[in-house]
Amino acid sequence: MALARQFRLRRRRDFQTVKEKGRLVNGTFFSFLYLAPAKQTQIGFIVSRKISHRAVDRNLVRRRLSELVRGRLGKMKPAQIIFLAKKEALGADFREMEKSLTELLRQVKLID
Repeated sequence: MALARQFRLRRRRDFQTVKEKGRLVNGTFFSFLYLAPAKQTQIGFIVSRKISHRAVDRNLVRRRLSELVRGRLGKMKPAQIIFLAKKEALGADFREMEKSLTELLRQVKLID
């Protein structure tokens, strides 16, 4: 199941704002840029062709990231976040990605 429309970053302008003003956090499977505080939590995903030339693989990574975030939306503080997938995410175990996400969000105090 995908993120609800209200929780997605959709406009190019919103992506640009987070890219220009946001802070970067690096993890094993992905990095993310975040801009906090915000009116509500909005999430965007970037999975480039550097990850894989196959759309099937890129979509798999995007769906996994989306599912990881969706489960934590209620616990997260309002912020605009863009997830940037890394090649390591392609073959990664879902539990490892989950653990990495939780650690990174705690590190920047977006969840308690």
